[in-house]
Amino acid sequence: FARKRPLLEDEIANGEFDVVNATTGRSNTMIVYITSMLSDLQTKDIQPKVFMFDQVFSEEMLAEEIYIRLAQTEVMRAREGGAASFVFVGSQGSGKTHSMADIEERIAYDLFESARGPRPGFVAVQYLELSGNRIVDLLGPSNNLVRIVNEAKSYQLKGSTIKSASSPRDLLAIMSEARRRLNNTSANQWQQDPPGYVLCHISVDLQWTKGTLILLDCPACEMTRSRDGSSMFNGLMARIKAKGEGRSKESLFQGENNITKIMHDVLENPKGRISLLAAISPAASHTEQT
Repeated sequence: FARKRPLLEDEIANGEFDVVNATTGRSNTMIVYITSMLSDLQTKDIQPKVFMFDQVFSEEMLAEEIYIRLAQTEVMRAREGGAASFVFVGSQGSGKTHSMADIEERIAYDLFESARGPRPGFVAVQYLELSGNRIVDLLGPSNNLVRIVNEAKSYQLKGSTIKSASSPRDLLAIMSEARRRLNNTSANQWQQDPPGYVLCHISVDLQWTKGTLILLDCPACEMTRSRDGSSMFNGLMARIKAKGEGRSKESLFQGENNITKIMHDVLENPKGRISLLAAISPAASHTEQT
């Protein structure tokens, strides 16, 4: 999926202009107009580049409608004992983190208040930031040592704080706490280290089985590192592509890293679903990243 954000007022005031054409509806195309100056240094050349998606969301579409089209069916899948994941990508200022927060808020209500399927007894939440081999627990003590171990042919998080919620209010409070912690530490921490992946892992307890829901915010800096074949982002994309082509088992160790290990239950589950949302900035100065 692709979601275009609106051009902001301060961008317009600074002379920015919209270079992205996105129309919600039956169209699944997004057009980026690439501008350059001709040799006379006076004439602008504009070339359209077309990108294809399963579905495109324009800047006019409300967050509630985007949630219904993008996420609601997959949230219900997790509520019924299945596995689903949402991966958010985009450059700095594209609205990527805002899109993830929008969906988190609506997930909290659907997991508990939806009339479809059984109501879970509780949901268990782990909230992490991953940068290289470092895993930061955003719900527990700052010195928590979180590691990934392989147990019974499945990867498990050890040392990560797990918080339980029995209502939408509880779940929203837990996720808000993690985001506050992330925002409060980012200014000091990211002076030495680049931003990491932000991962929210939700387990839905249904007495007889458990559903899995994972939200992953990929850092903008990973987009610029994507030419590095060993990057975590490329490893994740390789595993998602393999799953989409029905060859997950053939590529069990392809792109294996901390992200793909945590997402193992979704990647290796034949019925597990992954939705990828590209957040798009319309500003001309962001054309290359877009």
